[in-house]
Amino acid sequence: MYICPKLKGTHLKKLIVSDELTISGNSMDTSPLETLHIDGDFDSLTIFQVDFFPKLRSLEMRSCQNLRIISQEYAHNHLMYLDIHDCLQFKSFMFPKPMQILFPSLTSLKITKCPQVEMFPDGGLPLNIKNMSLSCLKLIASLIETLDPNTCLETLFIYNLDVEFSR
Repeated sequence: MYICPKLKGTHLKKLIVSDELTISGNSMDTSPLETLHIDGDFDSLTIFQVDFFPKLRSLEMRSCQNLRIISQEYAHNHLMYLDIHDCLQFKSFMFPKPMQILFPSLTSLKITKCPQVEMFPDGGLPLNIKNMSLSCLKLIASLIETLDPNTCLETLFIYNLDVEFSR
């Protein structure tokens, strides 16, 4: 994808990507970006680094078929909403520190139709989580181990869960 040089230095607040996003060096100033919605089959997107978007408040990743990892190295004080949906190869978060430290402002987390992800990162979820949506039984089981009793969780949605009950 060709990045329009006129985007450099603009004060984008929302970016919707439906084809391909390429960020390298100073090709695009992402610092003022508040909302990022990536929707589509991106062959080249296997690792998404949240660090590239320091003021991002909302991140939605949908149908990114080759996305495997979301990484973050430093504390991100702005991200409030994270939605990962229908990313069939998504396996894990790659964080050097607990999510509580890296995403202190995160209040809403959705991980649905991502069958490869089986557990939350060590160290527990952010304490400010209020709303969570999940659709994987192993991830829900991992939630029990990582959820701090002091969390603000108010709503837990469980979607498309195939469970067999035995008598």
